[in-house]
Amino acid sequence: MMPKKHYTLFAKQIIINFLIIGSFISVATIASAQMNSKLTIVSPSKENIKQMQDGLQKLGLYRGKQTGKLDETTKQAIKKFQKDNNIKPATGVVNEKTLTALSRQLKKLEKQNTQGGNGTYGYHEAINPPKITPYTPPSPNDPGNLDKMKVWKGQSGSYWMNIGKEYVAQGTPPECPNPLVMQQPVDFSLVTSVLYPGQQRSTGYKAHGGFRFDSSLSNNISVRIPFDAALIEGSRYIEAGEIQYLFTFQASCGIMYRFDHLLTLTPKFQKIADSFPEAKIDDSRTTNVIPPVAVTVGEEVATAVGFSKTKNIAVDFGVYDLRKKNAASANADWVKQRESALAIHGICWFDLFPNQKQLLLSLPVGDQAVGKKSDYCQ
Repeated sequence: MMPKKHYTLFAKQIIINFLIIGSFISVATIASAQMNSKLTIVSPSKENIKQMQDGLQKLGLYRGKQTGKLDETTKQAIKKFQKDNNIKPATGVVNEKTLTALSRQLKKLEKQNTQGGNGTYGYHEAINPPKITPYTPPSPNDPGNLDKMKVWKGQSGSYWMNIGKEYVAQGTPPECPNPLVMQQPVDFSLVTSVLYPGQQRSTGYKAHGGFRFDSSLSNNISVRIPFDAALIEGSRYIEAGEIQYLFTFQASCGIMYRFDHLLTLTPKFQKIADSFPEAKIDDSRTTNVIPPVAVTVGEEVATAVGFSKTKNIAVDFGVYDLRKKNAASANADWVKQRESALAIHGICWFDLFPNQKQLLLSLPVGDQAVGKKSDYCQ
């Protein structure tokens, strides 16, 4: 936290320096500053903006050219950075706190690039894709391994990056299987009600859905990988007095899915989660897994879900097609109201389980207030 300072609006000049991958640069000289009680708004020069764009690009948040103009694309990248670093308000306006945080993240990225990925903090690097945990590629002579070959080949040279409110492929992604089908992430025969994805609920907009297990005598519900992918990020946080885990998995072809409210992890995933920042109350901000860790269909992620103290037995599940925006995003006003790219790419995942779709649709709804109303499921 920076110490509080008092500035006059006209006489003071402030020069803020920060490190971008090894070189000191002057970011802004302020002849006039608009003030509120906490932050100084700065007016960077054209060259300063170019350097900021370069820094944001290195952090994987800006994909445009280094124009030196504080255009809408640049503002969106700044806003995303502010949100990721808990800088409030996240308006896309440059201020002291933003520049300090940018300096800190770039130093962290420089250290990672020098020492190699360590599985803790950091953003995806926009220019050079992160290294993927190597594993022996399946034999191309085995027809049953063709999909695994695609995943392995794709992970070697492509990944998808969040740019503003959408995901963009970095490198050339492989084709996804057609038709796109997933295996059950949980035992659907144990599910008592379903939360539909793409709903405005009492706690905000939810691109994900989920499963409830109200008839279960314990929280011991197995969660398994439904689609070959790589673990790219996760978090551990405290909610209702218990540690919860969230994981995001991304397939190179452009399919991403996420689990939340995992309670007990299997050893492989517990080891990864132990490298995340210490759990804090209601702070579910994610940490990138660098390098990403390959996972295969059927692999067990967790052995228990939800909250044991309150017997709230449920798990969140969301699927996102990064290759395209969903139909709901055709409405510009709808997009403006959504803060996350997940909403733009969220899909009705019932369709991914053709053999169990009717079973899922026949189950009671998990949220009586919104029922089956969904922006994705028509």
